[in-house]
Amino acid sequence: MNPNTSYKIPSSVRKQLASPIGILFPGSISQNIPKVKDWLRSNSIINPEIICVGDVVSNAFLSDSQLSNHLKMCIIDKKTNRGKFEIDIDISDYYPVSIVNPAGILKKSSIQAIQHCTSLKKRVILYVEGEEDLLVLPVIMFSQENVLVIYGQPPITDLDPPISAGLVVIQVKESVRKLVLNILSQCEKIK
Repeated sequence: MNPNTSYKIPSSVRKQLASPIGILFPGSISQNIPKVKDWLRSNSIINPEIICVGDVVSNAFLSDSQLSNHLKMCIIDKKTNRGKFEIDIDISDYYPVSIVNPAGILKKSSIQAIQHCTSLKKRVILYVEGEEDLLVLPVIMFSQENVLVIYGQPPITDLDPPISAGLVVIQVKESVRKLVLNILSQCEKIK
C-alpha cells in the first residue's frame, strides 16, 4: 500500500468488503466479548495487541478491564447506524489524533496518519470525520504481525448466504496483507 496515494473504492470492491476478512463471531457485542476472550485463550494468545475500528466495538473493549489493557488504538467517528455515539469511558490517557476521510475513499492523509499511529508506542484514539470502516485496510497493512484488528460486522441480507451481524477478528499475517493488496489493486488510485 502506497501511503502517498489515495484510493477510491468502487462499488464492486464495496461488495467484496461486505464479507468479513477475518473470523466472524455472530451475535451482539455483549455476547461477543466473552467469545473473543475464549478465542484468545483457546488460541494461546496471551498478550495481544488490539486495534478496534468502530465506536461500539471500541467502547466495548475500552469498558472491559481485561481487553482494554491490550488496546493499542481505537478508530471512531462518534456515530453508529443508530445515530450519534459517545464513548462512555475515560480515554484521557489515549493520544488523540483527528483525520478527515470521506465515504468511499481512503485518503492518503488518513493512510499516513494510520501508518504513523501504528508505529507509536502510546495508545491512540483516532477520530475520523467521515467514514472509518475502510480504515481497516491500512491498519492491516501497517500493523505488526499478529496484531488483532477488530471491527463490527453489520448484517448483510442481500448476499447468498446472508451474513450475520457480529464482531470480526483479524490476526494480521502476510496472507491477510496479500488479500488487502489484491483489494486495493481493484481500486482507483488518486494522486
